[in-house]
Formats: sequence, C-alpha cells, structure tokens
Amino acid sequence: LEDHMIRLMRAKDLLYNQNRGRFAIFLPKTSCKASEFIAENILEYLDTEIFHAGNIRFTVTASMGIATLEQTGDPTKNDTINLERLINGAQTCLNQAKNKNKSEYRKI
Repeated sequence: LEDHMIRLMRAKDLLYNQNRGRFAIFLPKTSCKASEFIAENILEYLDTEIFHAGNIRFTVTASMGIATLEQTGDPTKNDTINLERLINGAQTCLNQAKNKNKSEYRKI
C-alpha cells in the first residue's frame, strides 16, 4: 500500500507509515482546497484498485482527516506544538469520517 501511496503523491509531499495500516501525509505549501482534491484522488484510486498478496486479492477502504496549520496552528507556538496540534486535528477529522462513512474525508 505504501508503494501505491507514494506513486500518487507529488515529489514534495511526505508520507509517514505509522502503525496498524495508518499513514500520515504532509503536503507542504498546499492550500486546503488542493489538499481536499488530493484526498479525493487518493480515495478514488483506493476504491478502484485491486491489491494482491500472493494468491489473495483484496480491496482497501480508507478514511482521511485533513487539518491545516492555518486552522490548527498557532504562530506563537513552536513547531513541535504545532505539529502535535496538526496531527490531533487530523485525527479528530479522521474519527468523524470513520464514524460517518467509509471512503470519505473530513476536514477542520
């Protein structure tokens, strides 16, 4: 899955493989509207792709949370605190998306 995600991303984007099939994607210098477009493209791809593991074929469903520094950051705080706020904001949105509907994203 990580290889597929990397192919969907731009050269400047950063992908961090977290535990239990979770990924964090950082989109530097990207507007909120552009991040929504990127999230929709990733979800559409994952909805249509059939993955293989040996003889096993399977599909993947995904939920995404989108948070921006504009909305969750604080210019008076250091980068570590803002990163934590950004991740917490995305996690909140992710939880909302999971509870509402698979293959969807939520944003702050």
